[in-house]
This record gives sequence, structure tokens and C-alpha cells, in this order.
Amino acid sequence: MPRHIDNLCLLNESVGEPLHLEQIWTIGMKKKKIHEVERLAQVISSVNKVPEIQTVLDIGAGKGYISHILKYYSKMNVIGIEGQATHSTSATTWGEKLRDRLIKRKNRDETFLLGEYSGIENVPEDNSRFFHYFVEPDMDVSDFKNMLNNVLDNDNEEVGMISLHACGNLSPSILRLFNTLDNVSTLVNIGCCYMKMVEESMLHETMY
Repeated sequence: MPRHIDNLCLLNESVGEPLHLEQIWTIGMKKKKIHEVERLAQVISSVNKVPEIQTVLDIGAGKGYISHILKYYSKMNVIGIEGQATHSTSATTWGEKLRDRLIKRKNRDETFLLGEYSGIENVPEDNSRFFHYFVEPDMDVSDFKNMLNNVLDNDNEEVGMISLHACGNLSPSILRLFNTLDNVSTLVNIGCCYMKMVEESMLHETMY
């Protein structure tokens, strides 16, 4: 959702049809993941088009599937934040393999479409970046803000925040970040595994 309600009204009119990704884009994804990525990528693009957001934070980025799709289809800079270090590494590797596939396909077929990069001669560099950082309910938001300032090219840059499958307490943690960080202008969050959520009072009890 955009931070301002007038932009939300514009969004209701601007979300288009889902993407229809060829197999070259989806190697490694299960059918359910493809279904989600095709639809959510279009929503994210529409949400961030109104305030002209160029950079999005993918919280709980996993293997980076939607991050890399957003790079090519929406010309977005994506910063992936992932709690499992092995997933961050896998996301970078998957992006490199995707770009290799796109280059080979473009060399064979000059008419091959590259989303927002269609019509260009060469496949652009994938500048998506992935970082190992665990977002948790009792974290110090100032610590997250410092981390964010270190990875952004401009500390004052307006960014969007997204999360697909924000498991358990990750969803309220993301909402807290969105409410606290002034330079985060938009949010698209799809929660899951609500049975894993822990009430705030129980979180404090486990700290002692």
C-alpha cells in the first residue's frame, strides 16, 4: 500500500493483467511460486509507479525469484534482506544463471522481450543485491535503519518494501518498520503461517 490514501485510489485503477512468464524466467520455481510471482510482480510495479519508487527492499527475499523478475520487468533496483545466509547466496547464484540464460536467448533471438528492457541490444547487468539480516519482533529499529543506510546509495532515497510469504511474526515486524522509517513510502506484504505468530507479551517472557 502507498503511504498516502490518494495514491491508493489511483492504484485501484492502475493494476494491470498478471505477467505471463516463459519457462526461461521460472526455472527452479514450483507452479505455486510462478502463480504468485506473476501476480505480485504486477501489483508491486503498480504500487511503486505512482510515487515513482525505483528501489524496493525485499524482506525475507528467499532465493530472490521475485527480486530478479522485478529487475527486468519493472526496471527496479532490488535489495534483498534474508534471514538465512544460504538463501542469500542462492539468490545471487540464481540471478547469475538467469542472466546467462537471457543472454543466450537474446543472442539466438533478437526479438526476445526483456520486460521494460525490451528493444535494447544487450542484456543489462543485474544489480540486485542480497544481504543476510534477520528481521525479528524485538529488534532495534535503529539498527535496521543503519544497515539500510549502508546499502542505499542515498540515505534519503525513497524506497518501497515488499515481502512474499512473510512468515509468522515477520508481517507485524515489517509493518512496524514501515510505520517507523520515513523513507519507506510503499508496502506490499503477503503474510503466511499465522499459527506461528507469538503475542508480544509472550515474546517478552521468553527474554527472561
